Amino acid sequence: MRPDYCDRTGSISTPDGNTKMSTSCCAFDNCSSSILPVPSGSPQPNGVTCPTCQSNSSSWCYNEQTVDCTGEETVCGLYFTNIGGNLTSIRGCTRQGTCGSQKYNVNGTAITYQATCYCGGITN
Repeated sequence: MRPDYCDRTGSISTPDGNTKMSTSCCAFDNCSSSILPVPSGSPQPNGVTCPTCQSNSSSWCYNEQTVDCTGEETVCGLYFTNIGGNLTSIRGCTRQGTCGSQKYNVNGTAITYQATCYCGGITN
């Protein structure tokens, strides 16, 4: 994993719920010294509205549905993962620090992760 992806937290929200993540990297100490908590989140609306959708077979999705963002999720995001050939994409509200891309290999399985962020509002 690239060092700039170490010690990061993030989240994405859709009308169906939210996903929160936390990454820590280590090379020694049995990885016991740097475990980050996942973001707590806030139910307070922040005025940002994002398009939302999900696809379990593509790197892209779009529809007319929107979600009102809350707390620190102040940008819209499109998440894409390819885990061993299984594609998933999700659009919704996210945090600016979540954006970027990464390719790595876990136990022989190729994993690609990409999060593209853009300012609030309907963008396709």
